[in-house]
Amino acid sequence: MIAFRWVLFSAGILSVVIGFLLAGVMKPPGSRKPFIDPRMRDDEIIRNLKRGQRVFLPNLVVLFGFACILASVIWRLILLVAPQARP
Repeated sequence: MIAFRWVLFSAGILSVVIGFLLAGVMKPPGSRKPFIDPRMRDDEIIRNLKRGQRVFLPNLVVLFGFACILASVIWRLILLVAPQARP
């Protein structure tokens, strides 16, 4: 349990690095401008516009990594302020 703070911190850093690598390798789905033609049906236009609003996988991985790092830092700050709370 003592080393879990370090494991959480290192897992956060690792997932942030993996997220940035994935973002560099993968092409984002909304990277091109949505094409709208006057002859398109309404449902096709809506589908093309919603395609650019999807949450991209590397963004979730980086967000998870930052959450792990933040949890580890908060845990350390709590133990620094209240040393009697140590397990």
